[in-house]
Amino acid sequence: MQFSKRFSFLWQRKTTWLFVAFFTALSVSNNALAQKKAEQEAEQKVVKKAVDKNAIQELEWSDLVPGDYEAEMPTTIEHIGQAMAGPQSINAPVVEELDGQMVKIPGFVVPLEGDDEVVTEFLLVPYFGACVHVPPPPSNQVIHVTMEKGAPASAFYDPVWITGRITTESWEGELAQVGYKMVGTDVAPYDDF
Repeated sequence: MQFSKRFSFLWQRKTTWLFVAFFTALSVSNNALAQKKAEQEAEQKVVKKAVDKNAIQELEWSDLVPGDYEAEMPTTIEHIGQAMAGPQSINAPVVEELDGQMVKIPGFVVPLEGDDEVVTEFLLVPYFGACVHVPPPPSNQVIHVTMEKGAPASAFYDPVWITGRITTESWEGELAQVGYKMVGTDVAPYDDF
């Protein structure tokens, strides 16, 4: 009887060891699979990002301002009036991740080059009258757009969607300093009222 008890005890220890070894191997295997899956997902994101560079990303004007940037906001009526009448905030930071991206953004056009029929160069601004009737917005809220073939001048009396490749190059003209440049590819009426 002692032999069978001892054998039973050894058998239980050996069985326990086998279970521990099996589950440890299974755990290591699962960790390796999880790590491999994470690596594959990271590779897919890199590939997707490269493909997305040509995908058109729809932007709002707030997307052109870095998330950690806090502009000094006027606090009293006097300060608001001075801010509206004061100079442009130049060298406002831009979102570097947008550099080289295809984007679509709505705005108002301030023509710079062209004639009565076609405009080939303009500023895109977030509100009507900017740079002409009121001081320009901060430089990260103005886009200098060039269009090789031009766009119909009649399309620019109302807000429009501009599609093109945006860069974080600065530009300076008589009306404003600009934080972004764009080579425009398409103009469409803004109808999201």
